[in-house]
Amino acid sequence: MKVTYLGQSGIILEAAGERIVIDPYLSDAASLVNPLWSRAMPIPMLPDALAGTLAVLCSHEHIDHLDPLTIAPLLEASPATDLYASEAALGSLTFAVDAGRLHGLRGEGETLEIGPFVVRPLPAAHSASYTLEQSELGHRWLGFVVEAEGRGVFHAGDAVDYAGLAESIGTVDLACVPINGRGREDRDIVGNFEPAEAADLCRRVHATHALAMHWDMFTANPGDPGAFRSALAGSGITVHVLTPLETIDLLA
Repeated sequence: MKVTYLGQSGIILEAAGERIVIDPYLSDAASLVNPLWSRAMPIPMLPDALAGTLAVLCSHEHIDHLDPLTIAPLLEASPATDLYASEAALGSLTFAVDAGRLHGLRGEGETLEIGPFVVRPLPAAHSASYTLEQSELGHRWLGFVVEAEGRGVFHAGDAVDYAGLAESIGTVDLACVPINGRGREDRDIVGNFEPAEAADLCRRVHATHALAMHWDMFTANPGDPGAFRSALAGSGITVHVLTPLETIDLLA
């Protein structure tokens, strides 16, 4: 399985000639809401370059994870691509999609088979109180464990740790974790793992590779990849701090 980084929390997963995408942000849509959220890096590809993708998985409804200016044109260019997200996120869509292409997730007890990929959605803790948020629709915030070609990848979405998270993930080859930390709540920014906390989770899921996410897109909400790398020094885990379109080959 190959993993290509798109910036922020976006990744492409490729296996057996097929592809899925998680949390692609390939526009500058957030800046249209608030100039504070202008991209700090160029857009690496246009959404229609992902035509032929089996599925787009979105961890939650925030615009840098479920971006209408990325996902709507991608789905238009690729009629066979489906969208998977929490029921809460699908309820917030601002663009029209054929209902048959939408798959709502609860984040509990689900296993999805999408081509060669087996996907397990998991709850993520990203509420304003840094706890899980659940309703009759299921969990609002998600992470994903994806397995293919004998390899496993965990994508945390936006998250902090909670009791039982590592056990729910199990053992994976690659942990993709946000490292922008907390401390910006006075600006209404709900944070994520501190670098050392993200590193600790990578150890507890016995990852052999760790990818730093959610540190590079917005100058108002940065992370410290150097601190993440330092926190994993001596662990035997290969730390990846990538620029968009760089790839990790888990079969190499």
